[in-house]
Amino acid sequence: MSNEEIFQELLEQTKQAFTDSPIYLKQKELAKKWNYSVCGTPIQTSKAVLMGINWG
Repeated sequence: MSNEEIFQELLEQTKQAFTDSPIYLKQKELAKKWNYSVCGTPIQTSKAVLMGINWG
């Protein structure tokens, strides 16, 4: 897979995890618009990807 394909796959998996989470339901209940990020580092083959919750 290319770096772009890896990123798109991570983006789709993150979107699915977010929409399946209790946090997503809570934000809808509060009429808020919360979001998510996929990673804090560039996508590079054979390198680590930094991921986390509220790391920014």
